[in-house]
Amino acid sequence: PTLPRTIGLDMAETVDPIPYDRSPFATKAEYDAYVALPSEKRLVQTLSHMMGAEVRSASPRNQSKMGGMSGVIQFLDVVLASTGESLALVLKTAAGSPLRATLGSAREALFYDAFGSSLEDANVPRCFYAHGDMATGDTTLLMQCLENAVPAGTFFGGEQPNNWGVQERLPELCAGNPPPEDVAADGFKLYARMHAAYWRDEALLSKPWLRASDWYAGCGEAAWRAGQAQASDAWATIKAAIAAGESPIRWDDHLVACLDASFAKVDWEAYQAELRTRPFTLVHGDAHAHNFMWVDQRTPRARQCLIDFEMVGVGSGAQDLGQYVISHMTPALRRTETARLVRGYHAELVGVLRRRGLAAEAEAYTCDACFAEHVAGGVGRWVWFVPVLQAMGLTPPMNQFFHDQLAAFLHDHVEDPALCPMPRV
Repeated sequence: PTLPRTIGLDMAETVDPIPYDRSPFATKAEYDAYVALPSEKRLVQTLSHMMGAEVRSASPRNQSKMGGMSGVIQFLDVVLASTGESLALVLKTAAGSPLRATLGSAREALFYDAFGSSLEDANVPRCFYAHGDMATGDTTLLMQCLENAVPAGTFFGGEQPNNWGVQERLPELCAGNPPPEDVAADGFKLYARMHAAYWRDEALLSKPWLRASDWYAGCGEAAWRAGQAQASDAWATIKAAIAAGESPIRWDDHLVACLDASFAKVDWEAYQAELRTRPFTLVHGDAHAHNFMWVDQRTPRARQCLIDFEMVGVGSGAQDLGQYVISHMTPALRRTETARLVRGYHAELVGVLRRRGLAAEAEAYTCDACFAEHVAGGVGRWVWFVPVLQAMGLTPPMNQFFHDQLAAFLHDHVEDPALCPMPRV
């Protein structure tokens, strides 16, 4: 049955039982019987509906979530009636809102429903129930709880804005865990497995909730232009502030020249021609180290899991890599490690493609092409992000950080601003 988001609030016993017209029950009699139950039994019955298996017992766990902005998180301990198996689960709910609807945030639930079970090799968490409404942004997910876990981005140091709130705890959080370059190498292999699983898969283009699926099908020009206008308008505002000496951050001259050149290239027909020059696949779309969890840390079972798919879409796999390194890796670390990381990604990608019987695709996609696309994709994505994030109201220190990350990448990889690629929405 389709269950509304308020199921999650009912579980937390913070509101009355869900109204009949939004409940999963077929008759009023079934609903009345549900309402008459004590709250803990309502929780058991609701979970049984969601999981499609009888739940013997369930209880909320007093546990907090570290980091992120992805809705309300509730942790539960559940015992199945048939096997006695104990499961640690997390219920993730997010209320619909105009912003969530505009962003298409409910696509995460649709992702888990459509792709989750096929991406176990990419360490995508197991999902027991997923409901998303793209019209409202309303989302409910019931998933495995990743135990003894910390965001993998934690290991990338105190310079990273996502770590500013845990500066004093970083030595404790990082002790006994791998260094950032090893975390990135492992994460790139997980990206490779996800990308290889849907390499040039035309079926992706029939899923309108995937970001950019319509653009790859040659449709949606108005939406693409609106996305580009969002960034170009923000950049025009920033340029006016720079000219007036009123910018809250310092702007690098080379970065400014690159952004000017990039926004001048925005053209739908050129974009469509560009898409035909590179392979497409299923991409994460919000690629950075804090969208991985390091699970079972400091044990032989330690591993990384890929999470948070609200921006999942169709696109260039290597773009995920570029977005990741600009977001989280210091310029010094990136300069010494990225070539190795991209080689590891490429080897994993072509290996999976060959095992899938796509040897010709594996041969056609060279490591040099992969590296070049990680540059073009990373630059294009962050050229779009930098002005948009400032327009969204990020603090000046955060905006300065991401400006500096992109500026360093541009100095390393785009010597001539005229060669800066078009922004990528």
